[in-house]
Amino acid sequence: MNRLAGYLLMTVAIGHALVGLILYRGSLGAIWAAGFFNTIRPGVDFDRQAVFWFLTFSPLVFLLGQIANRALDRRDAAVLSLIGWYLVGLGVVGAAVLPISGNWALVAVGVFVLRAARQARTPEGDVEHGARDRAPPHPRRAGRPPERVSMRFVEQVPAVASVLEGADHVDLKTVEGEASLREFLAGMSTFMPAWVRFLFRARVVLVWALRLDERAIPEPRRLRPEQVPMQPGEQAFIFTVRQAEENRYWLADVEDRNLSSSLGVVVEPLGGGRNRFHVVTVVHYKNWAGRVYFNLIRPFHHLLVWRMTRMGLRAARR
Repeated sequence: MNRLAGYLLMTVAIGHALVGLILYRGSLGAIWAAGFFNTIRPGVDFDRQAVFWFLTFSPLVFLLGQIANRALDRRDAAVLSLIGWYLVGLGVVGAAVLPISGNWALVAVGVFVLRAARQARTPEGDVEHGARDRAPPHPRRAGRPPERVSMRFVEQVPAVASVLEGADHVDLKTVEGEASLREFLAGMSTFMPAWVRFLFRARVVLVWALRLDERAIPEPRRLRPEQVPMQPGEQAFIFTVRQAEENRYWLADVEDRNLSSSLGVVVEPLGGGRNRFHVVTVVHYKNWAGRVYFNLIRPFHHLLVWRMTRMGLRAARR
């Protein structure tokens, strides 16, 4: 099943933490300046208590997102329902007490999780009834190869295979449509909504906390197919083209002192003007900060790449 519900929960958790770091930066600085250990006195330091409990909520919601993803993989309707009603109840009570707050997001995500629980209640996939067979594939996914088959196809490109060696994280998304490689990449470049721009600006908090490279983020530029960079060393937003071949593949990298990541698009011709596009992300951690940083932004990464792949096809049809 689609893991979007779990990733939405993780997104809420990370957004909540970022808001806390910004709003309570003064109290956090005071805790750090006081030596961190034993610096919150119950009944005295109310501002420090507030920031502690505010930020404690984030990892708990993030954990719920991970549990939801596992439940989605297992089609466990009982666990999904429990999470969904918990979120709706917590959000309704919170919104009643504090209407202008992020509690409405919990209600919205809770409803989304409950919808996923209802979809999981099928004779073929309901874990509660002990069925072992998976539900039939979703119509939109019918005809697509399993991820392991797609990965084998991607590994046939030597340039991509070289970056896959020793990778700490690899994810692959596949879409099909009538577009060339250049049209698909140009379409991907058109997806830069306000929430993505905000996340790039909010990255300054993680830059400060994890001592990341404070590189300037260039303004996104919507490209026409003929403008898509294909030569090694050319810039594509924050990426640098590593290697590319017309209508076969495109591979670009971004380097940081804490991690290196690669984005690749491999084309599989299907005939009749249709292509299957395998979009692969590869990450290599260089230290603990790189691991922490990527896992914090991972939910946003999946949402962003998922939307970009669909935008690549949608823009090409215009």
